[in-house]
Amino acid sequence: MDDTLSMPLSEAPIGRRMRIRMLRSTPDVSTRLRELGFLENAVVRCVARGHAAMICVVSDARVGLNDRVAETIHVAACE
Repeated sequence: MDDTLSMPLSEAPIGRRMRIRMLRSTPDVSTRLRELGFLENAVVRCVARGHAAMICVVSDARVGLNDRVAETIHVAACE
């Protein structure tokens, strides 16, 4: 995996499909994110962004994340 092409989900453009490359959070937060569908290689799309929070679609579900958590999810553009 080329880490130079990845970015935090919090910086991903709205509406663009991104592929999750890795989770860089504590084990308990990473486990919870995986339970919600934020798995490595899953496709995620940010649909709205507000003050310190965002809504994204992953595994056909809308999920709200605060920016601190979104910064730990590293994504890359889908090919």
